[in-house]
Amino acid sequence: MEYKKAAVYYNGTKAGELQKNATGYVFEYDPVYAATPGSNPISLAMPLNKGRFESAKLFPFFEGLLPEGWLLNITSKA
Repeated sequence: MEYKKAAVYYNGTKAGELQKNATGYVFEYDPVYAATPGSNPISLAMPLNKGRFESAKLFPFFEGLLPEGWLLNITSKA
């Protein structure tokens, strides 16, 4: 089974990767990003020092970035 992945950027720099798998979602910080002084977490609920996060549902931070209504329909089709 092929899982979906998305690169996550913070201020134009790759901060990590979000993956949808059979059990839910995984977000993992890019090791280079996490080790770079001055890097910020993408969310206060996802601190840099933890590195990997797993959840059965999409993380609230990412869910808040999704469009709604007609724009969601267009985005889903694309």
